[in-house]
Amino acid sequence: MHTVKSIITLAIFSFSTAALSVPQQESDWITVFENDSIRLLSHDIEDASEIRANLLEAERTFTDWFVAPEKIDIFISDSQSTLGSLPELQSSRHLALSRETLAAKKGPDRTFAAIIAHETCHLWFIDYVTSQGIPQTSGGQIPAYGHGQINDWLDETIAVACEQGDVAQSRRDQDFPITPLEQYLTNKHPVYAQIEARVAAILAARQGNGSSQQTIRLTTDDNELIHFYLQSAHFGDFIFSRTTPEQRQQLIRYAQPDSDIENLASFLEFDSIGALSEAFQRFVED
Repeated sequence: MHTVKSIITLAIFSFSTAALSVPQQESDWITVFENDSIRLLSHDIEDASEIRANLLEAERTFTDWFVAPEKIDIFISDSQSTLGSLPELQSSRHLALSRETLAAKKGPDRTFAAIIAHETCHLWFIDYVTSQGIPQTSGGQIPAYGHGQINDWLDETIAVACEQGDVAQSRRDQDFPITPLEQYLTNKHPVYAQIEARVAAILAARQGNGSSQQTIRLTTDDNELIHFYLQSAHFGDFIFSRTTPEQRQQLIRYAQPDSDIENLASFLEFDSIGALSEAFQRFVED
């Protein structure tokens, strides 16, 4: 398999928290769908039935993994500029995506609906972990991925588990080199690991020249990122097949940065992380 490279550009700004506040004004937002866990708003009803179906299936999946998720407001806009005028929020957390952003994430197997379900489950998971008494932490000026007190493998496992359709099937049909669990269970998300390193370097450089804005260009190995998603899909299936709902609610105890991965192996009823790795290898091969 040849290596594919992607360029990711980020701008680091100095800003106040006031700039992040949500304007409390109505515009032409349409409530497309609403239930106890989801309020979906958009400027049109394009893809509405597919997005609704994906979100409902994601809600069922998340409930099977943990509990019924807390309500989230989801805003889908035609352009990034219109996301500056959101109606009053009805939940503690919201997801705002433009179709421009979604188009950049879209792939042969990834529909807008699948991406929205994936990102929604990330936020549901943050809320779930927080509700269990583990507060969210901020990385300061360095971007944080998912819940700051949970290792990235579980964050991504849940989001990938919430996907449906072609992308879900593709994750499970593709061959990939398995990353040893000793690494996979402690590594950061591949993209965010690079972002963290580059942002830290730029912030250090800024202290010397006083600049308020700099641009980061990251060259990422798409294969490494894809393999992370594929392994997360399989590892999620593996864990789900071996645990009860009550046991899955305890998983966050074994996915915290200071948790010994041997404890996860023991929780899953293996003598060692090596035995867990061998069982997972057989699971993927079968």
